Amino acid sequence: MSNDTAASNPTERGAARWITALFIALGMALLAGQSKAGQYTHDQIIGFSEDGRYFAYETFGLQRGSGLPYASIYVVDLDRDAWVSGTPFEASEGEADPMGSFSLVLESITAPGGADYCYQPESLRGYRMTLQAPGAAAQTLHADQRIPASRGCPTAYRLDAVVSAGYPQESSTLVAMISVWRQGFEGQERHVISLPVPMP
Repeated sequence: MSNDTAASNPTERGAARWITALFIALGMALLAGQSKAGQYTHDQIIGFSEDGRYFAYETFGLQRGSGLPYASIYVVDLDRDAWVSGTPFEASEGEADPMGSFSLVLESITAPGGADYCYQPESLRGYRMTLQAPGAAAQTLHADQRIPASRGCPTAYRLDAVVSAGYPQESSTLVAMISVWRQGFEGQERHVISLPVPMP
């Protein structure tokens, strides 16, 4: 698909929804970027318009070289196999920061527990998540005292994204999506857990 020819605009409601998603995606990149250095990009499907004509998806991550977060929303006119006029919507650090100035720090920690079938129990790790905001003491959101058996045999963690049901408000609760690598029968397996994150 070429997606290089301008097409007609989507509805105002759809455009507003996609722009809101852009701000959320940028916030996700800002927060996720605090936890792990390096270059990486995430993508996420936003969905179809009500009439099925338009399809939207987003990408967000860290820019190569500068390491600054970015987010882009792409909208495709499926009838014309073309980008919708005025898209993609793009933002980078400094242009939009709806979630405020704070960061999440994810650390692997030593903790007992895990499943009883782990073949290398000495390598098992729990995790600690800390919220840091300017002018405030760091807040521990979670710290494993014991690794639950339901998590299997975890050895490493990564903060992948922070998501919201809508444009963040003062009382919003966000959700951190955390990758968990654990021992499997044929090597490392990746699973995902979530953690509520209150707005500071």
